[in-house]
Amino acid sequence: MVAIYGYPWNLTWDAYRQQLGDHNVKMIKNKDGTRFYIYKGRRLTVHVDNRGNIISVDLVSASF
Repeated sequence: MVAIYGYPWNLTWDAYRQQLGDHNVKMIKNKDGTRFYIYKGRRLTVHVDNRGNIISVDLVSASF
């Protein structure tokens, strides 16, 4: 398994969603107000703080 983690500077979920779209996205809301957006079929997860700023973008691949 290979994973790539990105920590974008000053990028909001709204701006990122406009680039990738919001089709096939599952949202998980945490107790602290942060959210995970999981793109089905893309192996992409976006971690967002409670103000809508992206904390990290994670891309995971099961193959080398």
